[in-house]
Amino acid sequence: STQSTGFSSMEPTTSTYRFSQVPSQIFLTNTRANKTLVIDTEADHFSVKVVQGLQLLDPKAPKAVHGILGFLKLLKGRYLVLITEREFVGSVQNKPIYKITGTQIIPFKNIRLSPEKEEDEIQYLELLRSVLNLDMFYSEKYDLTNSYQRQVSFTEEQKEMPLWKRADQRFFWNRNLSLDLIENDPSLDEWITVAIVGFISINNVRVNEKNFQYNLI
Repeated sequence: STQSTGFSSMEPTTSTYRFSQVPSQIFLTNTRANKTLVIDTEADHFSVKVVQGLQLLDPKAPKAVHGILGFLKLLKGRYLVLITEREFVGSVQNKPIYKITGTQIIPFKNIRLSPEKEEDEIQYLELLRSVLNLDMFYSEKYDLTNSYQRQVSFTEEQKEMPLWKRADQRFFWNRNLSLDLIENDPSLDEWITVAIVGFISINNVRVNEKNFQYNLI
């Protein structure tokens, strides 16, 4: 989509989340909402709860991260994929957009496999890392999956929806990775990151002595 509305170059400096882990649980704290996602890594099924407050029980300093890209199951069980590094691209309508420049794959458990299966797991993880090196972008507030023209035609009800619910599913790249969060009852809206794989270009233009920015997403 092409867009020419309200692009800012001011970069937000703080990350929203703090991550820590103990042998049986993972904690991901949303510092803005003052809530913590507590994931039970020992359960056979996906088990999670949201606790009000900052529940960082790991005695080590919690790690600053930028969000959850999703979860997946391999031979050793579930893995959590975190966004650990990002590059600020700009802001549309004062809503920051980022390029994902670093991720981390966190295993739920350290399960012993046979040598053959261990080798398979290593190959699967290498493939996953190669995919995670694609050009991925996300915004916590702005919908990168729908054109600006489509967004202005949204009803008020659509505008109030969580970002992932109104996203164009064709471009919601990590939707399958987010199913554990989406299908939870209730769905964990504020923890779901909508990432796209593609290209974003920001151009400063001057025409007839007027400055504006032309954005290609």
